[in-house]
Amino acid sequence: MKDRVDPNTHRVIQTREGTVTVSRNQPGTPLNQYFKNAELPDNLEKAMVYQTDDGAVLAKPDPVPWNDQHTERASEHAASLKELIDDKGYYRKNLDLYATRLADETGQSPDEVKAIISGEFQSSFGKSPYQYLQEHRQEQGLPTKSDPEKRPSHDVEQS
Repeated sequence: MKDRVDPNTHRVIQTREGTVTVSRNQPGTPLNQYFKNAELPDNLEKAMVYQTDDGAVLAKPDPVPWNDQHTERASEHAASLKELIDDKGYYRKNLDLYATRLADETGQSPDEVKAIISGEFQSSFGKSPYQYLQEHRQEQGLPTKSDPEKRPSHDVEQS
């Protein structure tokens, strides 16, 4: 039985044969460099190969610790969302896009990054992007989810 490892210093990666540990300080080799001249699927472009006592193992890169630059980018994205709501009246697809970009850069989950951007929006503007959009739509006399009387009806009259 293997000794327990400290998750702050080592990653534990599940394989078919069990688990292997990789030091968080160990740099990985990008998969496309490890398998030179091989065509790889797009979903493996960020994969890294790490050397372990049990042989090479393939894994996602270790997430980059969140830092002030990431917080600044999240704040910039939140400001962009506000401008988008003010100008166009929507934000969802852009929030997904911003979160995916920042998640790719940091290795964090896109859902976690969405929550961070939404939190930055709330800190800056006093409400969530969803609440801000609903209030913006209400000010313009447009239907909102909280106002069922103004929502368009999907009922069709039968003749």
